[in-house]
Amino acid sequence: RYLPNTMPTGHASNSSSSTSGRGSHLENQKGGRGHGNRGRVSRGRGCRSRGRGGSNQSKDDKYSGAKHLNQPKKSILLLHGNRQTGQLLLGRIEKLKKAMLREEGLGWEILAPDAPHLFRDGDEDGADCEEVDEIESRNNFNHNESNNHNDPSEWQKTWWHRKHNTYHGLEESISRIQQIWNDKNREFVAIMGFSQGSRLAHILAVINVVTNGVAFPGLRYVVHASGYGDVPMPDNFLPYLEEQWGHQFDFGGADSNDVKIQIPSLHVMGERDLLIPLSSSKALMELYQETARHAHIHPGGHHVPVKANDIQHYVQFFKGQLKSIPADTS
Repeated sequence: RYLPNTMPTGHASNSSSSTSGRGSHLENQKGGRGHGNRGRVSRGRGCRSRGRGGSNQSKDDKYSGAKHLNQPKKSILLLHGNRQTGQLLLGRIEKLKKAMLREEGLGWEILAPDAPHLFRDGDEDGADCEEVDEIESRNNFNHNESNNHNDPSEWQKTWWHRKHNTYHGLEESISRIQQIWNDKNREFVAIMGFSQGSRLAHILAVINVVTNGVAFPGLRYVVHASGYGDVPMPDNFLPYLEEQWGHQFDFGGADSNDVKIQIPSLHVMGERDLLIPLSSSKALMELYQETARHAHIHPGGHHVPVKANDIQHYVQFFKGQLKSIPADTS
């Protein structure tokens, strides 16, 4: 109604787990480890024996096309949920990470940065807040840094501190994502967000559209896992756009979610998600163009599903092999 239906830079295409975001019980687990094979060199008679590995290149590097050192690596930006970290979520979707690297025709990496803010007890409960059993968090969380912290308040990250409908710290989070996105050694083509990370992913998609692809250039896909769209845009979003991008838009207050995003989108939602019900995820889906949006409803709860069938949906989406869904999703 008030934003241009402009396709951002890049071509359109059609197309387990973690907990966090809008209230959830955080179940922590280790991330995966990279591994590779090392070639062997025989010094006798000047002969070279390749060994099983054949090179110092890891398996994942082979699949990701790292041999083309001068070419930026195509990547997916993964945004974790509230009171989580990027490495924690990435470890839980290890199967998807490997599948994206090894899938013929893709070979994409997944990068999961941390939000810039630490969660604090004073943060307001609501659409992007969750309950955390700190005892279980301390027992299960494996801090992979050199200094192990047992206090969850020292590692639980959030993309903003919400007070009423103001997302304090949102601007800093957007700035951090911009810096990562503009890395010349990578070619980001997709954003995947979980829960609060999905909310941020949607905000980034809106910025991409209203700037006609100047912000977050090359964004071709958006994946929302346990996303929600039954809330208005934050009060400090329009001032940010005006100050940062010079755009003057009337977002219509609480009805600002009228915009239709034409970026191909995949909406992953759980039938037993007690924190973000199907109705909230479907409300978000309605903000995306019918001909370019896709849904995957899994039988689980508040997490990113990564069973074989789930991974197949992600892969098919990124390869343009999924059918779009009509407006009636009931």
